[in-house]
Amino acid sequence: MALKINKKRIFKALEDLPEDATIGQAMFKLYELDQASKSKESPYNPEFVAKIVESKKQAREGRVTAIKTEDLWK
Repeated sequence: MALKINKKRIFKALEDLPEDATIGQAMFKLYELDQASKSKESPYNPEFVAKIVESKKQAREGRVTAIKTEDLWK
């Protein structure tokens, strides 16, 4: 099970479990937390995300412009 949630949220969720909680209860709690994080909509604008994805694709293909640090202030 790959969890893609914030570490702070994981620790907070586990702190809320009773001291005598079993491993299964802890894993179930983490599973619930993971499912809740997946159900949320992305806070990012879809057009913005598309631009970023396109930019990463261009970088992988080598379609980038390199600027030397000496030339930044000219």
